[in-house]
Amino acid sequence: MTGLDPLDKIMDVLPEDLKCLVMKEVHDQENYLAVVQGIKGEAVAVTDEGVHIVKEDDRCSFFPFSAIAFVKIYRELRRGKFELIMRGEKSPEEGLMMGYEADPAEHVINFPFAKMVVFKKVKEIIGKMMADQGLV
Repeated sequence: MTGLDPLDKIMDVLPEDLKCLVMKEVHDQENYLAVVQGIKGEAVAVTDEGVHIVKEDDRCSFFPFSAIAFVKIYRELRRGKFELIMRGEKSPEEGLMMGYEADPAEHVINFPFAKMVVFKKVKEIIGKMMADQGLV
Protein backbone atom coordinates (compact mmCIF):
# COMPACT_ATOMS: atom_id res chain seq x y z
CA MET A 1 0.00 0.00 0.00
CA THR A 2 1.23 3.47 -0.80
CA GLY A 3 0.59 6.79 0.87
CA LEU A 4 -0.32 8.15 -2.56
CA ASP A 5 -3.78 9.69 -2.95
CA PRO A 6 -5.70 7.74 -5.63
CA LEU A 7 -6.35 11.00 -7.47
CA ASP A 8 -2.59 11.60 -7.76
CA LYS A 9 -2.17 8.59 -10.02
CA ILE A 10 -1.52 9.30 -13.70
CA MET A 11 -2.82 7.01 -16.43
CA ASP A 12 -2.09 8.09 -19.99
CA VAL A 13 -3.98 6.57 -22.92
CA LEU A 14 -1.53 4.31 -24.77
CA PRO A 15 -1.74 2.90 -28.30
CA GLU A 16 -2.73 -0.77 -28.17
CA ASP A 17 0.73 -2.12 -29.11
CA LEU A 18 2.47 -0.06 -26.41
CA LYS A 19 -0.25 -0.94 -23.90
CA CYS A 20 0.41 -4.65 -24.56
CA LEU A 21 4.15 -4.17 -23.98
CA VAL A 22 3.53 -2.40 -20.68
CA MET A 23 1.08 -5.07 -19.54
CA LYS A 24 3.57 -7.80 -20.49
CA GLU A 25 6.37 -6.07 -18.53
CA VAL A 26 4.46 -5.25 -15.33
CA HIS A 27 3.60 -8.17 -13.04
CA ASP A 28 0.00 -8.77 -11.99
CA GLN A 29 0.76 -8.19 -8.30
CA GLU A 30 2.19 -4.70 -8.94
CA ASN A 31 -0.05 -1.66 -8.45
CA TYR A 32 0.14 1.02 -11.13
CA LEU A 33 0.86 4.54 -9.88
CA ALA A 34 1.61 6.19 -13.23
CA VAL A 35 1.74 5.22 -16.89
CA VAL A 36 2.79 7.92 -19.35
CA GLN A 37 3.63 7.74 -23.04
CA GLY A 38 6.73 9.43 -24.38
CA ILE A 39 7.67 9.72 -28.05
CA LYS A 40 8.70 7.08 -30.58
CA GLY A 41 6.83 4.27 -28.87
CA GLU A 42 8.23 4.82 -25.38
CA ALA A 43 6.41 4.70 -22.07
CA VAL A 44 7.21 4.83 -18.38
CA ALA A 45 5.18 2.80 -15.89
CA VAL A 46 5.65 3.47 -12.20
CA THR A 47 4.37 0.80 -9.84
CA ASP A 48 4.64 0.22 -6.13
CA GLU A 49 7.77 -1.88 -6.84
CA GLY A 50 9.73 0.45 -9.13
CA VAL A 51 9.97 2.02 -12.57
CA HIS A 52 9.47 0.18 -15.84
CA ILE A 53 10.72 1.79 -19.04
CA VAL A 54 9.26 0.28 -22.18
CA LYS A 55 10.41 0.95 -25.73
CA GLU A 56 8.53 -0.19 -28.85
CA ASP A 57 11.39 -2.37 -30.08
CA ASP A 58 10.62 -4.72 -27.14
CA ARG A 59 13.36 -3.26 -24.94
CA CYS A 60 11.95 -3.23 -21.46
CA SER A 61 13.87 -2.34 -18.33
CA PHE A 62 12.91 -2.47 -14.68
CA PHE A 63 14.54 -0.26 -12.04
CA PRO A 64 13.62 -0.88 -8.39
CA PHE A 65 13.39 2.26 -6.29
CA SER A 66 16.44 1.11 -4.32
CA ALA A 67 18.60 1.36 -7.50
CA ILE A 68 17.53 4.92 -8.34
CA ALA A 69 19.47 7.88 -6.94
CA PHE A 70 17.21 10.55 -8.46
CA VAL A 71 15.23 11.51 -11.53
CA LYS A 72 16.41 14.24 -13.86
CA ILE A 73 14.02 16.05 -16.22
CA TYR A 74 15.19 18.62 -18.71
CA ARG A 75 14.59 20.13 -22.11
CA GLU A 76 16.70 19.18 -25.08
CA LEU A 77 15.89 21.08 -28.28
CA ARG A 78 12.16 20.49 -28.93
CA ARG A 79 11.69 17.58 -26.57
CA GLY A 80 12.03 16.73 -22.93
CA LYS A 81 14.07 13.96 -21.35
CA PHE A 82 13.08 11.94 -18.29
CA GLU A 83 16.20 10.24 -17.03
CA LEU A 84 16.74 7.86 -14.14
CA ILE A 85 20.13 8.36 -12.49
CA MET A 86 21.23 5.17 -10.78
CA ARG A 87 22.94 5.02 -7.41
CA GLY A 88 26.71 5.19 -7.79
CA GLU A 89 26.54 6.74 -11.26
CA LYS A 90 27.59 10.27 -12.11
CA SER A 91 24.87 12.48 -13.48
CA PRO A 92 25.48 13.08 -17.18
CA GLU A 93 25.75 16.62 -18.46
CA GLU A 94 22.61 17.98 -20.06
CA GLY A 95 22.86 18.22 -23.80
CA LEU A 96 25.29 15.35 -24.28
CA MET A 97 22.89 13.75 -26.74
CA MET A 98 21.88 17.08 -28.31
CA GLY A 99 20.41 16.40 -31.70
CA TYR A 100 17.13 15.56 -33.29
CA GLU A 101 17.26 11.85 -32.57
CA ALA A 102 15.71 10.42 -29.42
CA ASP A 103 18.09 9.18 -26.74
CA PRO A 104 18.03 5.36 -26.98
CA ALA A 105 19.34 4.70 -23.45
CA GLU A 106 17.37 2.14 -21.44
CA HIS A 107 16.97 4.52 -18.48
CA VAL A 108 15.64 7.47 -20.54
CA ILE A 109 12.20 8.39 -21.83
CA ASN A 110 12.03 11.08 -24.50
CA PHE A 111 8.80 13.05 -24.49
CA PRO A 112 7.11 15.97 -26.24
CA PHE A 113 7.99 19.12 -24.31
CA ALA A 114 4.25 19.84 -23.95
CA LYS A 115 4.11 16.92 -21.46
CA MET A 116 6.70 18.44 -19.12
CA VAL A 117 4.13 19.02 -16.35
CA VAL A 118 2.98 15.38 -16.51
CA PHE A 119 6.54 14.04 -16.33
CA LYS A 120 7.28 16.33 -13.38
CA LYS A 121 4.32 14.71 -11.61
CA VAL A 122 5.76 11.25 -12.40
CA LYS A 123 9.05 12.42 -10.86
CA GLU A 124 7.13 13.49 -7.71
CA ILE A 125 5.47 10.07 -7.48
CA ILE A 126 8.86 8.33 -7.70
CA GLY A 127 10.26 10.69 -5.05
CA LYS A 128 7.31 9.94 -2.77
CA MET A 129 7.77 6.19 -3.18
CA MET A 130 11.49 6.47 -2.48
CA ALA A 131 10.80 8.56 0.63
CA ASP A 132 8.18 6.07 1.86
CA GLN A 133 10.83 3.34 1.57
CA GLY A 134 13.46 5.42 3.40
CA LEU A 135 15.66 5.74 0.31
CA VAL A 136 16.09 9.53 0.35
